[in-house]
Amino acid sequence: MTNVQSLKARPVTPRKSEGTQAITRAFQILRFVAEQPEQGVRLRDITAMIDLPSATIHRILQALCREGALDQNPVTRRYKIGTSYIAMLEEIFKNSFRDRMRHIMQEIAVELKCSVYLSLSKGSQMLCIDRVATEKSVLVIPYDIGETRSLGIGAAGIALLAMESESFVETILHKNKEVYKKYNLNPDTVKNMVKNCALNGYSYNPGYFIMGISGLGVAFKDSETQRNVAINVALLNHEVSDLKKRTKIANVIMKYTKLASLK
Repeated sequence: MTNVQSLKARPVTPRKSEGTQAITRAFQILRFVAEQPEQGVRLRDITAMIDLPSATIHRILQALCREGALDQNPVTRRYKIGTSYIAMLEEIFKNSFRDRMRHIMQEIAVELKCSVYLSLSKGSQMLCIDRVATEKSVLVIPYDIGETRSLGIGAAGIALLAMESESFVETILHKNKEVYKKYNLNPDTVKNMVKNCALNGYSYNPGYFIMGISGLGVAFKDSETQRNVAINVALLNHEVSDLKKRTKIANVIMKYTKLASLK
């Protein structure tokens, strides 16, 4: 529970303009709600912890709800951080993270002469947030920035799934089985690729997604955000036709992802 004194130690001084006061109070309430349990808090909980009149707090809460910064459960009347606010923070995170990872992706693209993709795990799906290609590489996979795919699809999806617990993997395999059929896959095939990824340290998609195109992916936990992340590359089948070639390419990717995970 948030310390009462720390909240009351942020008084709104008379010298501040009315607009500045409103912003200060709104962030005071947002901070408090964000620090509370997942089920949210009631108006009286906020009133008890923040040194503002109940009517003022209620007006601010309603304004925050209108803007999507907070959500109120219509049954319990409890307040939680809003989905719109979370989405905004997610965009800020993606931009910051993408900027940090861009130089690593560029190094991989130059060394391997191929297109490189950066994805984040997002529930039962993954989200592509960046891609890099050199002049000598070809964007062989139509995987656009902002596109989502089900976990287990492609090299990145396999690598990210291999980061999860066995029970989570089984849940995802069952949930996505109809999606897998579109790519001539089944849960058992995906499960075997996930197991091989866990064993080898990298995922290998031998042309299941697009005929003639293979992918290798490495997933890791970002040291700064503790988010599961995957970097994957797209290559022609003959470029990864044997284990020796795949291992060499995977070692290059792992060399750079290890640097990222240790920062």
